[in-house]
Amino acid sequence: MKKISLLCLLVAVVLCLNGFGPRQRIIELTENNTGQQIRIKQHQRVRISLKSTPTTGYSWKIKKLDTKIMRKLEAFTYVHPVFIEREPVYVPSMPWFNRGKRKMRLGAAGSQVLELESVGKGTAEIKIIYRRPWEKGRKPAKVFKVKLYVD
Repeated sequence: MKKISLLCLLVAVVLCLNGFGPRQRIIELTENNTGQQIRIKQHQRVRISLKSTPTTGYSWKIKKLDTKIMRKLEAFTYVHPVFIEREPVYVPSMPWFNRGKRKMRLGAAGSQVLELESVGKGTAEIKIIYRRPWEKGRKPAKVFKVKLYVD
């Protein structure tokens, strides 16, 4: 009876630890990573932060993403630069944040942030373009491309 209780306890501990094990770090990518080939693990997250000024009409759009290998966790989020005592701090777009020493600069460039997670093994090419949606026949102003190898 004691052996069965110990075995049950051991199984419970192993099952709990399996879900609460060490988390893999988030891979942070910016425009500086364009053209690179990056190796990641399955179920690892990738955060892509690309400079953006939406008041000019430009925005980043996903052009190519292999959804069998990479899953989009949420749509692009715009992040404002907020200057606190002359130092830029990036926060999500929030109108109520414009108080005291915290000042959002209207028209200032911020970043669009995209979070992905690898869900399958293989090679995934990601291509994101920066353009105005109404300028259909024009080349994008910028292109972000990376190739991810998922183990």
